[in-house]
Amino acid sequence: MFEPAVATIITAKCSNTACHGGTGSAPTKFAVGTATTMYDNILGYSSRVLGDFDKTTATILSKIAAGNHNATTYTAAEVKSIGDWLDAERTARAAAGTTNTPSARELLLQKWSGCMVKTTEFDAFATAWAQKTTDTNNTACQQCHVNGQGFWANNDPLRSFNVLTTAKNPAGGWFMEMYFTVDMTTDPANPKIIINRDFMTRAALGTAQHEKFQLDTDRNGGTPTAMAKLKTYYDSTMLKVLADKTTPCGPSRLGTTPP
Repeated sequence: MFEPAVATIITAKCSNTACHGGTGSAPTKFAVGTATTMYDNILGYSSRVLGDFDKTTATILSKIAAGNHNATTYTAAEVKSIGDWLDAERTARAAAGTTNTPSARELLLQKWSGCMVKTTEFDAFATAWAQKTTDTNNTACQQCHVNGQGFWANNDPLRSFNVLTTAKNPAGGWFMEMYFTVDMTTDPANPKIIINRDFMTRAALGTAQHEKFQLDTDRNGGTPTAMAKLKTYYDSTMLKVLADKTTPCGPSRLGTTPP
């Protein structure tokens, strides 16, 4: 069902390199490749784009239905084709008992959440991003994102740790992915967790009316900067991921209730 109908729609409406095609991590690069390889790729974004195959929550439909997504629209027939495919995927998985079988991409995110540890390095990066301010109105990130709103920035490191390691983002996917995501396009055979710099860069440049800010410097003169503190925490967590075979990290926390 995907290859003859849905892939054609996605290629036509979503695959521009400035949108969901091309390389990078943001916007989400689910519309990449041929119909066959695109199918494998988009399944990796089940929680982020496909609403776990629930057409009532799948952002691949809901963002377009809202009528303000980059002047993109679907015809009624296209909505039906995508919805019918999602229904069929959901039914097939339920019949096979594999509804919740995670993709390779999701497995990497699960591994990362299990290897994340609330350290002084985590506290430093979480606090720095909560306090990072924009160039436009000197607005701190937490002023708009203290409870999420698509991105997480909160001055309480414990709450931030619990959210980033467990919570789904109402906008799709996990809150963790705003900071740490999976690079599926640079080397498709070897996807890896990266800092979601593409997503942050888009916000910094004022995409979707976001207030502009400097990504690699802080207006308050913070040293190290918020980005440098994020990189320090990323590096320490990556070391745990690489050492996991000999010193296992904890189980995935994604979707769990914080202690």
